[in-house]
Amino acid sequence: MLATLCMALCACGDSSASGYAMSTWYSLRLTGSGHQETVSKLQETIRLYDYYLNAYDSRSDVWAVNNNPTQRVQVVEEVIDVLALSLEMKEKTDGAFDPGLQPLIDAWNIGNTAEWSVPLEENVQKALAASRLDALEVDRDGKCIQLGTSGAGLDFGGIVKGVVLDAMLQILKEDGITSALLDMGGSIAAVGEKKPGEAWVIGLRHPRGGSKDMFATIKLTDCCVATSGDYERYEVVDGVRYCHILDPKTGAPARSGLISCTIVGPEGAVCDALATASFVLGQQRALELMQQRFPDYGAVLVGEDYTVYTTPGMQDGLQLLDENFHFAS
Repeated sequence: MLATLCMALCACGDSSASGYAMSTWYSLRLTGSGHQETVSKLQETIRLYDYYLNAYDSRSDVWAVNNNPTQRVQVVEEVIDVLALSLEMKEKTDGAFDPGLQPLIDAWNIGNTAEWSVPLEENVQKALAASRLDALEVDRDGKCIQLGTSGAGLDFGGIVKGVVLDAMLQILKEDGITSALLDMGGSIAAVGEKKPGEAWVIGLRHPRGGSKDMFATIKLTDCCVATSGDYERYEVVDGVRYCHILDPKTGAPARSGLISCTIVGPEGAVCDALATASFVLGQQRALELMQQRFPDYGAVLVGEDYTVYTTPGMQDGLQLLDENFHFAS
């Protein structure tokens, strides 16, 4: 994920908070004092989305849906909204982003056990079949979801942090906050400028370095950014790296030639989903998708040989820090 350079130390007098939710650390920084009431609203928003959307918490609505797949399960409206957006992104990315992969995530279980092994192909194929959501039914008026297939399951891990960012941005707008930096475990929203005439600056993590190693910095003003890569959760077996980002078409960890995908744009949820989709699609198809269907979003894609591919205009404000990285010619 992304690592911020500017949030390690908050300026004196800023309103800030940090904590742990959605299996990640978050940091909230609102420029200037006197905004703690707004900060409290942001934290409550994080708590609520974590409560409703966590597929692995028995108290959550998504857990209830996944554990009763052949029944109609009533959920809060936010779950319906996130599912609708996720299905829209699935369609727009030609299936590269998919909210129905919970059976596959469980089958692979990458990074969650001390002694990890590659799952049997028959188990992968069974999970892949259950992930297709062919029998999904959504009743928006009745606020009910029925997956319809035994073994099916939803997982919003590839979009939920961006969803929360968008919800928090709405709160900042309503409360008149014009300068802030919100970091949901690397999915980031930059509001306004850090100070007049100075953009927020964040670092892009080196995909093969340590957690504090950056290969580039990027300037942000009034936009969101999200990164997907193969370096957060992975396992190496017999020299093969298996990352946690799964290809919905094959049911296996994605291998597209990319090791890091950063997306910048106006909406956090779209950035989140596009980062995952780009990693699955690979450099050429991802750049084509961005330019054809998401012209308001930019991409910074890193190949296995450290070649950096960008959409037009993204090199402005992007500074490479490591001499091993180079822009595509």
